[in-house]
Amino acid sequence: MTARDAAADAAGTLLVSARELRGAVSQALRKRLPERNDAEVLSTAEKLVADVEYQVCQGASVDAFADALALHHAMETCEDASLAGLLTESLRILTDAYRLFGLDGVFTSFNGGKDAVVIMQLSRAVFAKACVQAGRIERARMIFFELQDEFEEVEDFVRDSHKTCDLELRRYSTGFVAGLTSCIEEEEGRLLAFVLGTRRGDPNCGKQGTFEPSSDWMPPFMRVNPVLDWEYGDIWRFIRLFQIPYVNLYDKGYTSLGKKSDTQPNPALKKPGTADEYLPADMLSDWSLERAGRIKKAPKPIIEPEQCDAT
Repeated sequence: MTARDAAADAAGTLLVSARELRGAVSQALRKRLPERNDAEVLSTAEKLVADVEYQVCQGASVDAFADALALHHAMETCEDASLAGLLTESLRILTDAYRLFGLDGVFTSFNGGKDAVVIMQLSRAVFAKACVQAGRIERARMIFFELQDEFEEVEDFVRDSHKTCDLELRRYSTGFVAGLTSCIEEEEGRLLAFVLGTRRGDPNCGKQGTFEPSSDWMPPFMRVNPVLDWEYGDIWRFIRLFQIPYVNLYDKGYTSLGKKSDTQPNPALKKPGTADEYLPADMLSDWSLERAGRIKKAPKPIIEPEQCDAT
């Protein structure tokens, strides 16, 4: 029995009928796929939800869970020429991660940036699919490493997402390495997987694959990179197509977020003839300039790939 199962037993077990869950999934499908008629929606909900009772773990939100399940279906059936192949591969990678490490063994790094938003939504969707197959309704596990010089907007967005998406969010203020080590210790040393928003071309990410063991100086864990082959434009196409919420700094010309002290709006998006007006991030035409708003500092020692979670 896992720690979460023990907590659920202590709190008492709540069961939800297939009919109730199908109703919630039907409502979520209508919002996600408004072009579907009622017959299609009801048929899809019946296929997604088996005719059994579902255990609700630790007061998880049925509505948020249903939305994640509907999102998984929307992504799985996506016909967008640019995204369909990428989504199929990303869903496969995450499905394998949950299959290999279990529902409790996967944490997604969620720092509030655009790439983190994408992997958070991908993870909660695949997690919901895995949970419904196991007859459970749970919260997807996320991990957030706090920055001392964090944008207030990012903090607010992470807090709102935590509530809206009904996430289990671990927060650490001790830095990446210490926080990650603490998380692993809290899980009693079990082998964990951490989902990251790493993309090819990100600084210091080297030749990582979709599944990459941690470096030998770190505690043992598996890095999972489901958007490794996505490009800047793919991130924004996904966000727009599936109407994914994101931090409003991206509407003010920011294209890559770090600390307040080393991040500014991207000069490539500055509106001609204005002093401080910028186009939104998805208007960046030259994707190689994604990090042009980062303020360069004196060279530092090379950061190990575990920390690569570009935003």
